[in-house]
This record gives sequence, C-alpha cells and structure tokens, in this order.
Amino acid sequence: MDVHNLRIQQLLQRYAQGQLTREEFDELFDWLHHADGEQVPGLETIWDDINVGKRPVANGAELFDRIKHDPRYRSSRPRPLFRQLRRYAAVAALFVLCCSLATWLYLNRADRDAPIQSAAIHSAPVLEPGGNRATLEWAGGGELELDDVPTGIAMHRGSAAYGDGAVLGNDVNRQIQQSETLMLRVPRGGQYRITLEDGTIAWLNAGSSLQYPVRFADENRQVTLEGEGYFEVSKDPTRPFLVRCGNAVVTVLGTRFNVSAYPDDNQMVTTLVEGSVRVSRGTEQVMLRPDQAAIVNGNAETPIRVKRVNAEAATAWTTGLFMFDRDAIPDVMKRISRWYDADIELQGSLEDRTLGGTVSRYESVEQLLKVLALTGNFNYKIEGRRIIVME
Repeated sequence: MDVHNLRIQQLLQRYAQGQLTREEFDELFDWLHHADGEQVPGLETIWDDINVGKRPVANGAELFDRIKHDPRYRSSRPRPLFRQLRRYAAVAALFVLCCSLATWLYLNRADRDAPIQSAAIHSAPVLEPGGNRATLEWAGGGELELDDVPTGIAMHRGSAAYGDGAVLGNDVNRQIQQSETLMLRVPRGGQYRITLEDGTIAWLNAGSSLQYPVRFADENRQVTLEGEGYFEVSKDPTRPFLVRCGNAVVTVLGTRFNVSAYPDDNQMVTTLVEGSVRVSRGTEQVMLRPDQAAIVNGNAETPIRVKRVNAEAATAWTTGLFMFDRDAIPDVMKRISRWYDADIELQGSLEDRTLGGTVSRYESVEQLLKVLALTGNFNYKIEGRRIIVME
C-alpha cells in the first residue's frame, strides 16, 4: 500500500473512532468524492476490519454516502439570514464605535480640568460556552468526574475507558464491574459522548443523563434517557435497542435518531435521521421515516403526533451548532440557557415570535444574542449569569 493509500486508511481509522478533526474530515470527504473509493484496493475490507460488528459496506460509493450524511461533520456555513445579519452587525458595530469615540472626545475636552476620581471596576461573570463535561456514577454512591475528551468514554467487556484509550483506573473499573447499571450525567453547560458495549454511540446534550447496563441483556438493549441524546445504534436484528423516556419508548434495530425529553419541556420529541424507529406509549405507537419527528405530550390523553421536520436542525448540536428553524423564542432561550448554564427571564409576549438561522455554539453568549437580536424580534440585557429577554 503506497503512502497516499496509507493516509486514507489512517483517516478511515480516525473517522471510525470519532477522532477526525474538521480539516481531516474535509480531506477524507474530498478524496471519496473524487475517487469514489476506487483507488484503494480492498477499501471495503479495510473499512469492515475497522468496524468489526457493524454493518459492512458493499462498495466505495456506499461508504461515501454514509460519511456524507454523518451529522457530526455537516457543513457549519451559516444560512443567508445570518450572513446578512453579520453585515448588519458590522455596520452597527462601526456606528457604535464612532459614537463612543465622539462621546469620549467630548467628555475628555469638557472634563480635562476636573480632578481625577478613582472608580471600582466590577467584572461581571462571563457566560462561557459549554464543553465536554460529565460525571459517571455507579452503585453504592461512587462517581467520577470525567476528563474533557472529545471521544468521551467507551464500554468494553464490563469495563470503561476513555475513547482515546486512556484508562479510568483499576479501582474505578473494579467498582463498575460490581454494578449492574451506570449513570452518565451531563451538567448544564456540558455535553459528552459514550460508546456502549454493543458499539452504539450516544451523544448527550447539556442537562441530560443516560442510565445504561454494564452489559446488555440477551433479549434487548435498553437505556433510560432524561434530557437530550443523539444515537447511532449498532445493528443487531436479534436484540432491539430501546430508549425509555418517562412513559414513552423508542424501539430500533439499527439507525440514527435524536431524542429530546427534558422534564421542563413536558414532551418527548424523537427525530429520525436514518432507518426507522417505533415510538410507543402504552398501546399507542407510530413508525417514523427519515426527516419525521414524533411528539409525545406529557398529557397522556394527547395522541402521539407525527410531523415532517428538518432532521439536520435537530442534530446540529452534535456538530457544535445552534440551528434554529422557525423555533419559538422561548424554546430557543431554553437551549441557550442549558448550554451556557444561564438563568433566562422572559418578559412580555414572546411565544408567537420565532427565530431561524445557524450559529456556532462556541460563540460567546453576548455575540450570540447580539446577532439574534438583529432580527428585531426581541431585546435583551445581561446581568451576571442572568439574561432578561424582552419584547
């Protein structure tokens, strides 16, 4: 195998392990796009060897299609609305700068003979974007604050390790092996990834938790979610994968989907990216197709509702983006509150006002709100960790 083909193999290996940088993904994507997987002999065999136990690919074109639709590496280019808003923001910033300079010159001239007075400078807490933060809990009250590792943790034969291969510690794994179930708890202002023992990968969003067995049962693979999680389920026709959220259950064999079930939302929303899933509550059930969502209301008397959605918007958080698709302002502010661990107070009638567009989750909260407010749909002010959103 020549140097070029060896490089492609390395990129495929890093992709399978979830360790690709954005630049490396672009390199792999461009090669697959132009070569269609035909320039590396035995490419399909290489991929299948890397992904033991997962669904094999038939040819390079299928592999390209799988990677192309991977939500972790979708384009982060903003929509036209936000490009336009950024131009407005630049003009507004220039205007503010000119006004500030003029005011300073005036005050400096008017007060040049006045005595200098000392002033205390109070620095308000900065609302930083979230990061890779989580706690792993096991039976007996034991817990471990996990490291900031993009690949998260991985379960294997009853033990846990970081996704990059670093160990959690022998004492920790001894306690894990004595437990039947574990809890991965992600705080507000956090997110985390876990690879379960069957190869299923889950990403948990801020303020979420996932309870899962150290080893799955023979008849099914069952986890319990509170908050929001994105799942890429390893295919196993003999053991369905079940996600329990309150009194509702999502059942799959192997697929990609997002579940949002925060207690303060009073509903569970399951969005299908690929494959098919069954969403059930009691005797009621619905089947989803890609780009459909099932809404299970907290009121058991309200039927499960299915609607057409933009699945990319529902999973954008896994790629480091906020993607708003005519979302109500209160819902947008909930998502911002969880990610920045901020307290948000809504004043006035904002329920019927919506926002749309895409912006990085790693912007400062000041910059994020400044851009969103240019829509003219709301005003805001920040007081420490408190954000007041007004008409």
